[in-house]
Amino acid sequence: LIAYARANPGKINFGSAGAGGITHLACELLKAEARVDLFHVPYKGAAPAVSDLLGGQVNMGIFDIPVVLPHIQSGKFKALAVTSAKRAPSLPGVPTTAETGYPKVISDNWYGLVAPAATPPAVLKRIHDAAVAALRSPALLDQFAKVSGIAFPSTPAEYAAFLCRPKLKLPAGACDAHVHVFGPKVIFPFAESRPFTPADAPKEKLFALHAMLGIGHCVIVQSTCHGFDNRVVADAIAAKKGDYCGVALVPATVEDAELRRLDALGFCGVRFNFMKHLGKGAGIEAAIDLSARLAKLGWHLQVHFDASLIEELAPWLKRSAVPVVIDHMGRVDASLGLEQPAFRRLLDLMRDPRFWVKVSGSERISREAAPWEDAIPFARTLVAEFPERTLWGSDWPHPNLAAVPDDGVLVDLLSEIAPSEAQRRALLVENPKRFYRFPRKLKP
Repeated sequence: LIAYARANPGKINFGSAGAGGITHLACELLKAEARVDLFHVPYKGAAPAVSDLLGGQVNMGIFDIPVVLPHIQSGKFKALAVTSAKRAPSLPGVPTTAETGYPKVISDNWYGLVAPAATPPAVLKRIHDAAVAALRSPALLDQFAKVSGIAFPSTPAEYAAFLCRPKLKLPAGACDAHVHVFGPKVIFPFAESRPFTPADAPKEKLFALHAMLGIGHCVIVQSTCHGFDNRVVADAIAAKKGDYCGVALVPATVEDAELRRLDALGFCGVRFNFMKHLGKGAGIEAAIDLSARLAKLGWHLQVHFDASLIEELAPWLKRSAVPVVIDHMGRVDASLGLEQPAFRRLLDLMRDPRFWVKVSGSERISREAAPWEDAIPFARTLVAEFPERTLWGSDWPHPNLAAVPDDGVLVDLLSEIAPSEAQRRALLVENPKRFYRFPRKLKP
C-alpha cells in the first residue's frame, strides 16, 4: 500500500467518520510518517464510510475494530495493520503499525466515566464501585474480547492522572520543585487560623501524578492552610525515603532545636509569604534575621511575594545569610511585558549568585487562558540567562485558582520554556540535584 501510494501520489483516497475525528487524524498521522499523499473523503459517521469502502468508492480507512471486524472475518476487507501498541486479540495475525515500520502511528480509542465536580463523594463511590464490578464481570469481559476491547478499571486518582498525561517525556531523575499536600484533614487537620480551606490533596494523589509524569524527585512546600504544623509534609517525605524533601513554615522565633528536628526529617528550607491573600506573617526583617540560624543547617530561604513588593524586599533579601529562592517568577504580571520594572528588578536580583528562581506559576502570572502563552517569554528568559539557577515546579494541586490547570499541559510547556534537551536536563535534574542534594539522607 505504502509503495503504491508513493508511486502514485494523490491517487489513493481514504474514508473517515468525519473531519477532525480520530479516524481522520489517524490517517493523517500515517500520511505524515509514511510521507505519502492520500486524499481524504470525510463522511457523517463511520457507517456510511464503511459502506462506501465496501462498495469501492473509497480505497482504504482506519476504523474501530468492532465496526469493521465482521467484514474482515468474511473476507470483504483485508486488515493490513492495527494502530494499537499491541496486537488485537480478535486479529492476532495482523501486525501493529509499529511492526510494519511506523512506531509513531499509534491511535487508540478509549472511554471513561466522568461526573460533575460537585457530585457528592458518596455518590461518586457508588458509581465507581458499580462500574468496576461491571468491568470485572465474566460476561462483559467475554463480549469485550470478541471485539478486541480491553476492560481497564482504575481508581479515580489513576484516571485523573491518565487524563493529564503530557506529550513531553521528562529526563530521568526529573524534579518537581514546588508542590503542596493537603490532608487528609481527618489525619492532618487544617489550622484554625488558615486563610483558605482546600479539598484534600494527600500524598497518594501526588505520588500517582508523579509516577504518571515521570518525576523522581520533589520539593513539598508547607502550605498556610496547615500553619506551622509541618507533619503533613514530613509524612510525605518519609514515604519517599530521601527522594523528596520539604520546605517548612515556622515562626521567625522558632527554636534551634525545632529546626534541627525538621532537618532530620528531610526539610531543607523555610518559606515566608508576602501575599495578602495568605494572611499577615512575619516581616522581611525577621526573615532575614532567621537566615543566620538557617545557615548553620545549610538551609535556604524561600520567598513568595507580589511583584509590587520586589523593590521594597530586594535590599533586604540581599542581606540574607543563605541562598534565596524566589517563587513563581516573582509573580510578575505577564500582560505588562518583559520590560516592566518588576521583571527587570527580578533579573537584577538573579545576577547575584545567591539567588535562585522557580519558573513555576505560568498560570498564575498569565492574563490569558491555557496554555498561558503570555507567560512563556518570562520563563524562557530566566532559563536562558540563568541556566544554572532556575528550578521548575508544577504547583500541584494549584490552590486558590479559579480554573485548575492540567498538569500535562504544564509539563508540555517545558518544551517552550527550555527548548533544548540540555536546558531541560539542567532545569529538571542537575540544578535541583545540586541545590536540594538529592537523594537526601534522612536521620532516624
